[in-house]
Amino acid sequence: MVPVDDNMKVRSDKVLQERLTRRWSQEELAIAAGLSQRTIQRIEREAVASMQSAKALAAVFGSSMDDLEREEVPRMTTFEYKSVELRYRAVLKTSRPKPDEIVTILIAEGTEGWQVSHIQYPHARHWTALSL
Repeated sequence: MVPVDDNMKVRSDKVLQERLTRRWSQEELAIAAGLSQRTIQRIEREAVASMQSAKALAAVFGSSMDDLEREEVPRMTTFEYKSVELRYRAVLKTSRPKPDEIVTILIAEGTEGWQVSHIQYPHARHWTALSL
């Protein structure tokens, strides 16, 4: 039989907010929920709780487990970078272009589908970066 991982990600900010609203110490919350103080510390620090701990906290706070459960937001974990050399040197030489002007130029150059995160250009013997 394979052990089931019954841990869930919880909103530690919600646990902390509920505890502080009641002006409870971690020890007082632990007593009210029937958990150890160390468990409360871990939940507030790591935002992970067993199903039983989450149920106990929800019961003490008079809320549902859905209120405590943290929704996973998908994150991009790999990035692909692309360098684009602009042919509009006259624009870059005459004045410092605004970031939105450069983005417009990049889109016109066929960079559709790419997200511009920053732009670097030579300026007075060093590279200047514009973060967007």
